Amino acid sequence: MPAIPSDAPALRSERTSSVTDATGERGFIRPFRREDIPGVVTLRRHVFRLSERESPSDLADYLDLTFFGSPWCDHAFPSWVYQDERGAVGGFVGVLPRPMTWRGRPILAAVATQLMVAPGVMVPVGLRLAQAFFSGAQDLSIADCANQAAYRLWKTLGGIASPGRRLVWRRRLEGHLDRPVGTCITTLDPAELLPCMIDVLSAHCLAPAYDLRSLTWLLSLASAKKQFGSLSGGVVRDSAGAAIGWVLYYPGGKQGRAEVLQMGSIPGARGLLLDHAMWQARSRGARELSGRVEPPFRSALAAAQCEFTTTGPWVLLKADDPDLLADLEPGRDDAFLSRLDGEWWLAF
Repeated sequence: MPAIPSDAPALRSERTSSVTDATGERGFIRPFRREDIPGVVTLRRHVFRLSERESPSDLADYLDLTFFGSPWCDHAFPSWVYQDERGAVGGFVGVLPRPMTWRGRPILAAVATQLMVAPGVMVPVGLRLAQAFFSGAQDLSIADCANQAAYRLWKTLGGIASPGRRLVWRRRLEGHLDRPVGTCITTLDPAELLPCMIDVLSAHCLAPAYDLRSLTWLLSLASAKKQFGSLSGGVVRDSAGAAIGWVLYYPGGKQGRAEVLQMGSIPGARGLLLDHAMWQARSRGARELSGRVEPPFRSALAAAQCEFTTTGPWVLLKADDPDLLADLEPGRDDAFLSRLDGEWWLAF
């Protein structure tokens, strides 16, 4: 659906809630609008020490593209700001709607990102922003780069953590690697990736719903993340030429540690897909390949002698339907929820 302009009546008439601090000053939680972008840029530069964006104007453009240029931008699922009594932006939480399918029917997930509050604010703004996020009509709420403070806040509001998805795997690529059978056709062309993705994801009880427009937008923004080098990927085919899956990864740059963004495979071919991911990463100069442990690949990762650690950020979930949460238990291997389907790939 099209982006909602900043002066849309629907946004101006959205819910607002007042907040009063210990000194009696009043502020408001309200939907994020385009004219708030300069205030959010200033707030972020005060709250977070690091940024992948080179300048304030670059960050402003990225915020605009992420929250108002998304193919799923919808005034019913806004991001939220805290506006203090002086009119300044004193808090923010970004919201990205993400369509998914669950047990054959469409559902809507919402990803929370960039929760921040100005230093010195005397009211529980973080709590109120989180409540505003949870007040949406999404079926599933997701945050997959959460720190300990966000974990405590999420749990306070009825969410859960997924400890299994906090696991990170890594595989050293030094020494001998046998060239895997089949081929990996290097491409980031959404038209070439999408048919394989749709085929693989259709076998999962829970999976993201991609189309050509949304995948094009996702890959374009994911390519803006330069922390681990330039995004690369491709479709993997077996020795008979049949597509068995795909891999998207960052080759690692100077650090030598490549990071998997997303990989998917038909059942029975996950080991082969992983072999190709390792081969491709090493061919790009990586000395190590790493990623988040996704349940469908758990056995293949163990067979490839990967190391496992609990060094990743918290993956947090919330849903009213207990069956939906049950299908996301780490023991289930038919739920597909990758880094590309949360906030990890974003590059603020």
